[in-house]
Amino acid sequence: MKRFFIQLTIEYAVLLSAAVMAALLVRGGQPALGLTVIALYGAVNLVRLMLDKIDAEYTEETKIAQLRNLKERLRLQKARKRQLELALLDAATETLWVSNVTRDGVYTIETPNRGCFVIIGEEETDDAPEAVEEG
Repeated sequence: MKRFFIQLTIEYAVLLSAAVMAALLVRGGQPALGLTVIALYGAVNLVRLMLDKIDAEYTEETKIAQLRNLKERLRLQKARKRQLELALLDAATETLWVSNVTRDGVYTIETPNRGCFVIIGEEETDDAPEAVEEG
């Protein structure tokens, strides 16, 4: 907000000085130079407006691209989660034992041809299955 007020103050100071300079040139008998000062001030403001519009469009397009990228990443994460769920379901149907359970709710499932899955539970429950010794 502070920057906005500083920019606004500078803008009014430049406008006032351009108007005073143009008025002095016209009173001094140089109306063409006075008109040139006002025209230059208008041209500079048009260029600034154009640059601000380009910057706003660029910012908007960047935000849209970032949103599109985030949606794509979310879609990929959901697909990976579905693949993991399917692999865990497949592993759970192939094996009938949980090889190791810790107090923290960490399950270790060993399956043939798939390796070992380590599942970290979110919260501790009392009804966790007991570890079955392989033997």
